[in-house]
Amino acid sequence: GIPVFAQGKAGIQVLFGLTGGFLFGFIFFILLCSKAKNAKHIVTQIALSVAGLLLCHLFGAIQYSILTPNNLIQSILLVSLPFLVKDSISVLLAYMVSKKANFNIEKQEK
Repeated sequence: GIPVFAQGKAGIQVLFGLTGGFLFGFIFFILLCSKAKNAKHIVTQIALSVAGLLLCHLFGAIQYSILTPNNLIQSILLVSLPFLVKDSISVLLAYMVSKKANFNIEKQEK
């Protein structure tokens, strides 16, 4: 795809740049969200989704703090905290869409 969110940049330098940690963290986010989708209890689903989101942000903040003079707390305040509410809403919306889509698929199969 087109690297829309990487300002048109591509390649390994994006992975090891200031925001590359979010890309590495996104792998764990995806893994935990896929486990959440298969979990039976909504509390487990929410916990796994939140853990995935926090891991994604933690990886991003860690890499940012390594590559800049900022410490981890400063990095979290700069590159993670301002986006947590938006990202949480995105996760919630994705969860609702996936539940609705899954429900419609199950109805069609019967």
